[in-house]
Amino acid sequence: MAATGKTPILLYGSTTATNQPSAGNLTNSSDGCEIAINVADKNLFFKDSTNVVNTVPIRQSSASSNGWLSSTDWTTFNNKSPAAGSSSITTVGTITSGTWHGSTIGTGYGGTGLTSFTANGIVYASSTSALTTGSSLTFDGTNITNSAGVFVSTNGSGGIGYTGSFLTTYRLVNLHASGATQVIGSGEIDIYTAGGSPIVFSTSGAEATRIHSSGGVSIGNTTDPGAANLSVSGNVVIATSGKGIDFSATAGTGTSELLADYEEGTWTPVVQFGSGNTGMSVTTSGRYTKIGRIVTITVDIAFTAKGSSTGNFRFDIPYASGIKASGSMGFNYSWATMPSGGITFMTDGNYAYGMPANYGGYLDDTYFNNGTTINAITITYTV
Repeated sequence: MAATGKTPILLYGSTTATNQPSAGNLTNSSDGCEIAINVADKNLFFKDSTNVVNTVPIRQSSASSNGWLSSTDWTTFNNKSPAAGSSSITTVGTITSGTWHGSTIGTGYGGTGLTSFTANGIVYASSTSALTTGSSLTFDGTNITNSAGVFVSTNGSGGIGYTGSFLTTYRLVNLHASGATQVIGSGEIDIYTAGGSPIVFSTSGAEATRIHSSGGVSIGNTTDPGAANLSVSGNVVIATSGKGIDFSATAGTGTSELLADYEEGTWTPVVQFGSGNTGMSVTTSGRYTKIGRIVTITVDIAFTAKGSSTGNFRFDIPYASGIKASGSMGFNYSWATMPSGGITFMTDGNYAYGMPANYGGYLDDTYFNNGTTINAITITYTV
């Protein structure tokens, strides 16, 4: 019933729940727009410019339907926390201002569970479900360092170092087994073992060198040669000429105690009378051993034709003689003339010469026949 003096407005209406008008039931134009109401559902209806019927609730919202909020509802809404067991967030925005406040995110949800960190401290798993940080292991952008001072450099050159306060310089490597006694020194590469265990170096999966607890070193084998001794399965190769074994630790007054050379070899001695060997046919063989400056030679000579050259008999030696030295011979025969008292041999410069034992001059071509043979000429001389 209209109020006194007022004209009531009559709308399209329905009292049946869920009923709503179709687009053809409502008008929308510049001359006017129609609306409808469903009093059962408490909804208003209008047709927009695209001829779609829109629904506007005119009821208070509830758990099962949309609507307007009372002041009490607004208070409740503002104080709401996310419901336990809510589905995951499907839309993420960006916080452009203000401060984000929230509880610590645990590791089970992708967080760290931490509210603060140690400067340069590395975050690590302290258990299967917790992370922690501290000063025991740090990274400053260049070195990873532990509290004992051991660091691993990542600056491009690499390396393991030690920065303990008792050192004046970095130690390149300081590795030791648990329980090993350490010998501290600066700037060293130190490796320690415990319980008398050796230090073993291997290449290609096979042992190459072993340092025994005695201090002995074995290369190519596992035999302990004893303190300060070396056991080698192969050869000791002196790679630089003039270097060798230095005996200067022993008492002596010599000018050198370096054994710098050892050599064994053969050569073919060239026999001459005077400085020639015209028409000569001779078979020679020579063997020598050189130890330091001492050379020992053994020579065999067999003529089949002495030729026409004349002069003192001589043959070349593998190393020039620094000091004249004499030697002997073994089996010999078929001399033209056998010197009185036998024959000896002497080195002089690049050659060895024969001479009568009584030093009656040098042997010359007149002492030799076409079949003269001299075996085992042996001379030891100094270069």
